[in-house]
Amino acid sequence: MKKSVFIMLVLILLLVLPVMAFASSDSGSTDISYTVTEAEPDPDPDPDPEPPPSTPAPPSRSPAPATYEINIPARISLNDSNTIRITANYVNIEEPDRAVIVRMDGNTFDNSTLWLTNSGPDKIGVSFYMSDGHGSRYKLEGLEPGGYVDVAYFADGDTAPFLFGTMSLEASQDDIAAASTGTYTGTVNFSISLGYY
Repeated sequence: MKKSVFIMLVLILLLVLPVMAFASSDSGSTDISYTVTEAEPDPDPDPDPEPPPSTPAPPSRSPAPATYEINIPARISLNDSNTIRITANYVNIEEPDRAVIVRMDGNTFDNSTLWLTNSGPDKIGVSFYMSDGHGSRYKLEGLEPGGYVDVAYFADGDTAPFLFGTMSLEASQDDIAAASTGTYTGTVNFSISLGYY
Protein backbone atom coordinates (compact mmCIF):
# COMPACT_ATOMS: atom_id res chain seq x y z
CA MET A 1 0.00 0.00 0.00
CA LYS A 2 2.78 2.42 0.97
CA LYS A 3 4.61 1.63 -2.28
CA SER A 4 1.56 2.45 -4.43
CA VAL A 5 0.97 5.74 -2.57
CA PHE A 6 4.62 6.67 -3.12
CA ILE A 7 4.41 5.82 -6.82
CA MET A 8 1.23 7.92 -7.18
CA LEU A 9 2.92 10.90 -5.46
CA VAL A 10 5.92 10.63 -7.78
CA LEU A 11 3.64 10.48 -10.85
CA ILE A 12 1.69 13.54 -9.67
CA LEU A 13 4.92 15.47 -9.12
CA LEU A 14 6.17 14.51 -12.58
CA LEU A 15 2.97 15.82 -14.16
CA VAL A 16 2.96 19.09 -12.20
CA LEU A 17 6.61 20.13 -12.19
CA PRO A 18 8.39 21.62 -15.21
CA VAL A 19 10.80 19.43 -17.14
CA MET A 20 14.43 19.98 -16.13
CA ALA A 21 17.57 18.65 -17.78
CA PHE A 22 20.51 17.77 -15.57
CA ALA A 23 22.76 15.85 -17.93
CA SER A 24 24.72 16.84 -21.00
CA SER A 25 21.99 15.38 -23.22
CA ASP A 26 18.34 15.09 -22.25
CA SER A 27 14.85 15.69 -23.54
CA GLY A 28 11.43 16.86 -22.46
CA SER A 29 8.04 17.77 -23.83
CA THR A 30 5.32 20.36 -23.42
CA ASP A 31 1.65 19.44 -23.57
CA ILE A 32 -0.36 22.20 -25.24
CA SER A 33 -4.12 22.44 -24.92
CA TYR A 34 -7.02 24.66 -25.92
CA THR A 35 -10.53 24.29 -24.57
CA VAL A 36 -13.40 25.32 -26.83
CA THR A 37 -16.53 26.50 -25.04
CA GLU A 38 -19.92 27.61 -26.34
CA ALA A 39 -18.93 31.19 -27.20
CA GLU A 40 -15.31 32.11 -27.82
CA PRO A 41 -14.29 35.73 -27.07
CA ASP A 42 -11.86 37.45 -29.41
CA PRO A 43 -8.31 36.53 -28.41
CA ASP A 44 -6.23 39.27 -26.85
CA PRO A 45 -2.65 37.95 -26.81
CA ASP A 46 -0.46 39.61 -24.22
CA PRO A 47 2.19 41.50 -26.25
CA ASP A 48 4.39 41.99 -23.19
CA PRO A 49 3.96 38.94 -20.94
CA GLU A 50 5.50 39.02 -17.49
CA PRO A 51 9.13 37.84 -17.32
CA PRO A 52 9.76 34.56 -15.50
CA PRO A 53 10.46 34.81 -11.78
CA SER A 54 14.08 35.20 -10.75
CA THR A 55 16.02 32.01 -10.27
CA PRO A 56 18.42 31.10 -7.47
CA ALA A 57 22.10 31.87 -7.83
CA PRO A 58 24.06 29.27 -9.82
CA PRO A 59 26.21 26.82 -7.88
CA SER A 60 29.82 27.71 -7.28
CA ARG A 61 32.21 27.30 -10.23
CA SER A 62 34.61 24.41 -10.44
CA PRO A 63 36.55 22.78 -13.27
CA ALA A 64 33.96 19.98 -13.37
CA PRO A 65 32.25 18.72 -16.54
CA ALA A 66 29.45 20.83 -17.97
CA THR A 67 26.35 20.98 -15.79
CA TYR A 68 23.10 22.77 -16.41
CA GLU A 69 19.47 22.86 -15.41
CA ILE A 70 17.07 23.99 -18.14
CA ASN A 71 13.41 24.83 -17.47
CA ILE A 72 10.80 24.02 -20.11
CA PRO A 73 7.13 24.36 -19.20
CA ALA A 74 5.50 20.95 -18.83
CA ARG A 75 2.03 22.26 -19.77
CA ILE A 76 0.59 25.28 -21.53
CA SER A 77 -3.09 26.08 -21.95
CA LEU A 78 -3.62 28.47 -24.84
CA ASN A 79 -6.72 29.66 -23.01
CA ASP A 80 -4.40 31.17 -20.38
CA SER A 81 -1.11 31.94 -22.15
CA ASN A 82 0.28 31.88 -25.66
CA THR A 83 3.96 31.94 -24.69
CA ILE A 84 6.59 29.28 -24.03
CA ARG A 85 9.65 30.65 -22.21
CA ILE A 86 12.75 28.51 -21.80
CA THR A 87 15.07 29.52 -18.94
CA ALA A 88 17.89 28.01 -16.92
CA ASN A 89 18.55 27.73 -13.22
CA TYR A 90 22.28 27.51 -13.95
CA VAL A 91 24.67 26.75 -16.81
CA ASN A 92 28.28 25.76 -16.12
CA ILE A 93 30.12 25.04 -19.37
CA GLU A 94 33.51 26.74 -18.90
CA GLU A 95 34.48 26.31 -22.54
CA PRO A 96 34.49 29.17 -25.05
CA ASP A 97 32.22 28.90 -28.10
CA ARG A 98 30.09 26.20 -26.49
CA ALA A 99 26.45 26.48 -25.54
CA VAL A 100 23.56 24.49 -24.19
CA ILE A 101 21.20 24.17 -27.16
CA VAL A 102 17.48 23.45 -26.82
CA ARG A 103 15.91 22.02 -29.99
CA MET A 104 12.24 21.54 -30.81
CA ASP A 105 11.58 18.24 -32.56
CA GLY A 106 9.46 18.30 -35.73
CA ASN A 107 7.95 14.83 -35.24
CA THR A 108 4.62 16.16 -33.95
CA PHE A 109 4.31 18.80 -36.70
CA ASP A 110 2.69 18.71 -40.12
CA ASN A 111 3.66 21.48 -42.54
CA SER A 112 5.00 23.59 -39.62
CA THR A 113 1.68 23.27 -37.77
CA LEU A 114 1.04 21.48 -34.50
CA TRP A 115 -2.46 19.99 -34.63
CA LEU A 116 -4.39 19.87 -31.37
CA THR A 117 -6.92 17.04 -31.40
CA ASN A 118 -9.58 15.48 -29.20
CA SER A 119 -11.55 12.27 -29.56
CA GLY A 120 -13.67 13.70 -32.40
CA PRO A 121 -12.84 14.61 -35.99
CA ASP A 122 -12.15 18.32 -35.29
CA LYS A 123 -8.66 19.71 -34.88
CA ILE A 124 -7.09 23.09 -34.15
CA GLY A 125 -3.90 24.18 -35.92
CA VAL A 126 -1.27 26.03 -33.88
CA SER A 127 1.53 28.08 -35.46
CA PHE A 128 4.77 28.91 -33.63
CA TYR A 129 6.59 32.26 -33.76
CA MET A 130 10.12 32.89 -32.48
CA SER A 131 11.49 36.07 -30.97
CA ASP A 132 15.19 36.79 -31.29
CA GLY A 133 15.21 39.00 -28.17
CA HIS A 134 15.87 42.11 -30.27
CA GLY A 135 12.30 42.84 -31.39
CA SER A 136 12.24 40.58 -34.45
CA ARG A 137 9.55 37.91 -34.66
CA TYR A 138 9.20 35.27 -37.33
CA LYS A 139 7.01 32.24 -38.01
CA LEU A 140 8.67 28.84 -37.79
CA GLU A 141 8.51 27.32 -41.27
CA GLY A 142 9.62 23.96 -42.62
CA LEU A 143 9.21 22.06 -39.36
CA GLU A 144 8.36 18.49 -40.36
CA PRO A 145 8.77 14.98 -38.95
CA GLY A 146 12.46 14.10 -38.79
CA GLY A 147 13.48 17.77 -38.57
CA TYR A 148 14.14 20.16 -35.71
CA VAL A 149 14.65 23.83 -34.99
CA ASP A 150 16.93 25.39 -32.37
CA VAL A 151 14.78 27.38 -29.95
CA ALA A 152 17.23 28.52 -27.23
CA TYR A 153 20.98 28.94 -26.72
CA PHE A 154 22.56 29.36 -23.28
CA ALA A 155 26.19 30.36 -22.68
CA ASP A 156 28.24 29.71 -19.56
CA GLY A 157 26.67 31.45 -16.57
CA ASP A 158 23.42 32.37 -18.39
CA THR A 159 20.00 31.93 -16.80
CA ALA A 160 18.32 33.58 -19.78
CA PRO A 161 19.16 32.45 -23.32
CA PHE A 162 21.45 34.69 -25.35
CA LEU A 163 19.51 33.72 -28.48
CA PHE A 164 15.80 32.91 -28.82
CA GLY A 165 14.15 31.24 -25.82
CA THR A 166 10.64 32.67 -26.23
CA MET A 167 7.99 31.27 -28.54
CA SER A 168 4.51 32.67 -29.19
CA LEU A 169 1.79 30.23 -30.18
CA GLU A 170 -1.22 31.19 -32.26
CA ALA A 171 -4.22 28.90 -32.61
CA SER A 172 -6.19 29.19 -35.85
CA GLN A 173 -9.30 31.23 -35.12
CA ASP A 174 -11.06 29.59 -38.08
CA ASP A 175 -10.35 26.13 -36.61
CA ILE A 176 -11.58 27.25 -33.17
CA ALA A 177 -14.81 28.65 -34.65
CA ALA A 178 -15.47 25.36 -36.48
CA ALA A 179 -14.51 23.07 -33.56
CA SER A 180 -17.00 21.34 -31.33
CA THR A 181 -16.92 21.94 -27.58
CA GLY A 182 -14.07 20.13 -25.81
CA THR A 183 -10.39 20.20 -24.94
CA TYR A 184 -7.89 19.73 -27.76
CA THR A 185 -4.33 18.66 -26.97
CA GLY A 186 -0.97 18.18 -28.66
CA THR A 187 2.63 17.63 -27.55
CA VAL A 188 5.86 19.38 -28.50
CA ASN A 189 9.12 17.49 -27.89
CA PHE A 190 12.42 19.14 -27.02
CA SER A 191 15.99 17.90 -26.82
CA ILE A 192 18.74 19.56 -24.79
CA SER A 193 22.41 19.12 -25.57
CA LEU A 194 25.81 20.74 -25.37
CA GLY A 195 27.11 22.05 -28.69
CA TYR A 196 28.89 24.84 -30.52
CA TYR A 197 27.39 28.07 -31.80
